[in-house]
This record gives sequence, C-alpha cells and structure tokens, in this order.
Amino acid sequence: MATTGTETVGSEGGRGGMGHAIYGAVMGLLAILGLFIAAGARDGAIHVAGWMLFLFGVINIFVLIHKLTEPPRRS
Repeated sequence: MATTGTETVGSEGGRGGMGHAIYGAVMGLLAILGLFIAAGARDGAIHVAGWMLFLFGVINIFVLIHKLTEPPRRS
C-alpha cells in the first residue's frame, strides 16, 4: 500500500538534535586544532595543512547551519 505526500518526521521534529550538536562541536574543535597546527608549524606544508584543516571544519559548520535553518521542502 503506497501513500504519497506523507512526510516522516523523527522525534526531533525535523530539526537538529544531539547528533548535530556533537557534529558541530567536533568540527569546531577540529578547526581550532587546525589553527594551532598552523601557528606552530616550522614547515610550509604543515602550515598549509593546518589552514586546510581549519577551513574544512569551518565549511562543515556552515553546511550544518544551512541544513538546520533551511525551510522544509514541499513536493
């Protein structure tokens, strides 16, 4: 029996839950770690790797914010 037009909403009500909060916190710590790596680098490659780690964490945080604040899609 197929039903169309129904949405499955979890216990979180379609918004972020604890998993999203933990993911955001881990990405924030990863970004800060990247800054510490870049600041203490004695080699150019490690310096760039630290900045790339920082950018990776920040971009993931912005993607998470975008996912959690976009309006629900209508079919």
